[in-house]
Amino acid sequence: EAGISFAEVAHLIEESFVLHGAVSIGDYIPWLKRLDLQGYEKAMKEVQQKLNPYMQRIVEKHRENPQKAKEDMDFIDVLILQAEENGEAIPDKDTFIKAIAVNMFSAGSDTSSLSIEWALSLLMHHPNIMKKAQEELDSKIGQNRVVEESDIPQLKYLQAVVKETMRLFPAGPLLVPHKSINACTVGGFHIPAGTTLMVNAWAIQRDPRVWNQPLEFMPERFFEKNIEIDNIQSRGNEFEMIPFGAGRRGCPGASLAMCMVHITLARLLQSFDWFVPNGSVLNMEEGIGLTMPRAVPLEAIIKPRLPPRLYLNSPQ
Repeated sequence: EAGISFAEVAHLIEESFVLHGAVSIGDYIPWLKRLDLQGYEKAMKEVQQKLNPYMQRIVEKHRENPQKAKEDMDFIDVLILQAEENGEAIPDKDTFIKAIAVNMFSAGSDTSSLSIEWALSLLMHHPNIMKKAQEELDSKIGQNRVVEESDIPQLKYLQAVVKETMRLFPAGPLLVPHKSINACTVGGFHIPAGTTLMVNAWAIQRDPRVWNQPLEFMPERFFEKNIEIDNIQSRGNEFEMIPFGAGRRGCPGASLAMCMVHITLARLLQSFDWFVPNGSVLNMEEGIGLTMPRAVPLEAIIKPRLPPRLYLNSPQ
């Protein structure tokens, strides 16, 4: 699309997360912000300029075939319809559509892939726990078919592994910035109107006053703590575990993200044994950014666990 590949788009979105999470001098000394001494603002504008033609072409292709949109409506078609129905309220329709689409794509791709990468890292670092997860898969699903999304509810240990991963390594360690509309007092602290607020989910989910052995990877703890983090009805009631935020400002894609992380991790564990290369100690250091990547990309040696026919005919 527009001279740029999907892989390049993914790289640009990854770059935008790094830039948004960078420490800017202007955030602490406001009058320096307009000088852009570190070049972050310039770099973010360059990312947007590269993404814009790609997204514009997608919007144009949907408009070129309105009949197809009626027969098989997708998310872009819905945005186009909403923009047209609210024409006066949305003067720059294309910018509105492209901004929403990029937000949805970026928020749902990087975070889910990071959660899967951290889950595999933790399991490779704790092979005994990986073995338990694979034994559950073998017991409930077997090795004669590929695990399906409908199987996830019966994979209780796998669910606990995912929750424990998100507790230790939330994809958004500080969630997303919020702003106080009015002045208020929280915990005895006065917060003026217009204050940018960050919630340290990483620290909350490692609080020793709430969690036993908080730095240890112990999926079994969730057999005792019945915490639902992807249920819209329960979010906001269990503040010890908030990888998706809480309340009305919680992540709207939490259920989809949990679904994708569970089924992807389940298939990776069912299909392969995972080993650290050369028997070395796995580096578990955290990187820096708006999200929380590994400091170094995960490297692994994999060994097939299933009959060859399942790899050839596995569902997409």
